Amino acid sequence: MTEFYKAKTTKSGVQSWCKPCTKLAAKSGFKDWKLRKYYGITSEQYRHLHDVQKGVCAICHRPNVTDKQALNVDHCHKTLKVRGLLCANCNRGLGLFQDNPMLMERAATYLKEPPVTDLFFSEPRPTKRNP
Repeated sequence: MTEFYKAKTTKSGVQSWCKPCTKLAAKSGFKDWKLRKYYGITSEQYRHLHDVQKGVCAICHRPNVTDKQALNVDHCHKTLKVRGLLCANCNRGLGLFQDNPMLMERAATYLKEPPVTDLFFSEPRPTKRNP
């Protein structure tokens, strides 16, 4: 199994492609193929979108430096239309809210106006615990 890269998300614990094939796919335009297959865009269109967004996430306006990867292509799962490029966290956040604007608006309202601000504590709690 040393011919395969490890993968925590698979039952076997390894990727389905061997190391040489994975390296060959990366060199021969696998990313271009994936952009076309999953999102219907070319690498040139991706780069144009990246330039339009100035290399940052369309939501949080930060570059995707934490994952050390390119910004994710965000798309509508119903229409398959590309909406923009997002960092991994914002992309996951939209997914967790099921791409539902109403749920996201409720979450924003909740953060701005929590329902139990004064119910349990009359004074603010300390932010650091004493050792």
